[in-house]
Amino acid sequence: GQPLAATIGYGTKAHIITPFSMDLNGNAITVSNEIWEQMKPNVPLMEDGRPQHPISASAMLPVVESYKDKGEPFNMGMVFPVSTHNYEIRYWLAAGGLEPGYYSPDD
Repeated sequence: GQPLAATIGYGTKAHIITPFSMDLNGNAITVSNEIWEQMKPNVPLMEDGRPQHPISASAMLPVVESYKDKGEPFNMGMVFPVSTHNYEIRYWLAAGGLEPGYYSPDD
């Protein structure tokens, strides 16, 4: 994401050559302890009682809906708008039934 952004002039324009990306299975999406406690009832467990991985964003859907019902925002952060982290969060959310939204000049 970031090499492409620099090449097209998003932020600072630069000529960058990137032969490959080495971030496969290296990123994580984390939530606060408070959100995790609210997600836990929606997370499938293995026979030994530990959470089954990968954990789907669908486990967070009821939590986000409860914030929405109370009229409260549910904020998430990412490192940079064109980073792979941004794309991975958006993919994870959408795969779990959450609409990650779009950017607008007012965001």
